[in-house]
Amino acid sequence: MTRLQLIATLAAGVDPKRLVVIGDSAGGHLTLMTLVPLWKADLPQPALAVGLCPWTDVGERGRSLHVNDRYDLVQGWMAVRFGEWLAGSSGASRETLSPIHQSYEGPTATASDSVDLPETCFPR
Repeated sequence: MTRLQLIATLAAGVDPKRLVVIGDSAGGHLTLMTLVPLWKADLPQPALAVGLCPWTDVGERGRSLHVNDRYDLVQGWMAVRFGEWLAGSSGASRETLSPIHQSYEGPTATASDSVDLPETCFPR
């Protein structure tokens, strides 16, 4: 079942204004990426989508990818490998697979810890 079919199935008979989608970490990635085909297909969006510490960038970018290895359960090299597995043989680019490179309509929220965010968000 595709994400689009899953949301359509879950929302069958349910007013989208009463539907909230939420996920943590990889589930946050799935939550955010589920919105993309809905938006592109001009289908109703859930009332709210929340990504808790979502995996937003499948690429090997950003200082926090490796600088927090001593704190992170999923270290930088692991995140890069997971991105390779996610792409598999599909030929999908890291940009296509990354929520950070998508456009969103409707209420979307993300929550993260300060060590997950670029230093520019928290100037010292």
